[in-house]
Amino acid sequence: MGNIGPLQIETVRGTPVRVHGRTLTPVVRVLSVLGHHGTVRERSVEGSGWGVALVKPLQVIEQRDGKETVHPIPDATAAALRQMALVSLLVSVVSLVLIAVSRAVRDG
Repeated sequence: MGNIGPLQIETVRGTPVRVHGRTLTPVVRVLSVLGHHGTVRERSVEGSGWGVALVKPLQVIEQRDGKETVHPIPDATAAALRQMALVSLLVSVVSLVLIAVSRAVRDG
């Protein structure tokens, strides 16, 4: 995809694997951040570096009998976290409404 400073995002096709007359090719998204630093002195050279990579499976491409089928890999963790965030938001809103109604009934 591209580079944004030290951040690099790319979609990578893995090594195809042959299984029972099919060829399966994994596809992943790689997000990586790299950093390095070097110093050249009169009598020495120093350097250090670091890197972090996040690899997310996207899909598996199946090739069989000349046909290509794409099997997406759903991110169940992200879906569960989105659902939990939605439930917590709804509980907060319902709680605020109940507090407001309770205060209105008590005061009025």
